[in-house]
Amino acid sequence: MTLHNSWKSYLLSLTAANESGDRNIPGFTGAMDFESSADEKMTALNEPNGVLLTANNRQEIVLLHNPKNFGGTLLRPTDKIGCLLGVGHNATPVIIDATAALQPLQVVVPPLAEIAACSSIDELRALAQPATNGLANLEAINIFFPAPFLRNAILNEETSSPLALILVAINAGIEHVNTHQNDADFDEDDVNTHIEMFVMWCMGVHQASVPETRFSVDPDDDVKILNTWLLP
Repeated sequence: MTLHNSWKSYLLSLTAANESGDRNIPGFTGAMDFESSADEKMTALNEPNGVLLTANNRQEIVLLHNPKNFGGTLLRPTDKIGCLLGVGHNATPVIIDATAALQPLQVVVPPLAEIAACSSIDELRALAQPATNGLANLEAINIFFPAPFLRNAILNEETSSPLALILVAINAGIEHVNTHQNDADFDEDDVNTHIEMFVMWCMGVHQASVPETRFSVDPDDDVKILNTWLLP
């Protein structure tokens, strides 16, 4: 058993799980299909060792990880999704508003070509926000499930700025394609589609088009709850 001094270290160390996840990038992208069923979305939300990204009320991105459903059983039929907030050794257990998190999202953001043409945060910030009555070009859900290669890039960057993470994601996508383009069954389009959805979702967070997903500290014994996520 390998011990880790932080959740970040632990998540980055999941080599086999990360490689498996990166072979199923369409699964992460598809989990955010705004037309998918509630059961499909809940399955993705309850992924072991998973990471989910949410928007807060300051147009920042919050990273939550290791979601666990404490309900959805015969004894506790109501879904109660616990997550860990913070990737240090003293992560805080919280309960996420799963209904809001999985809410379908249709918004108007700047065209993908305009976002991808930007090479700095200042250029991204200068993009004009489209009229809200325009054609929705981002269809997803309120939260984002990053594939492992993207998740690791976000963990290493340690920023909550959606504009900064757009640049991180574009570079991560390029690097992932360059590294794996000769692998058997690798599909560059899967990577590009995932990155494209993420950069547009980040722009939606920046322009306050992605609603805040609320969460609260678990009202039960926090130490007891945290012990259900024992760090290997």
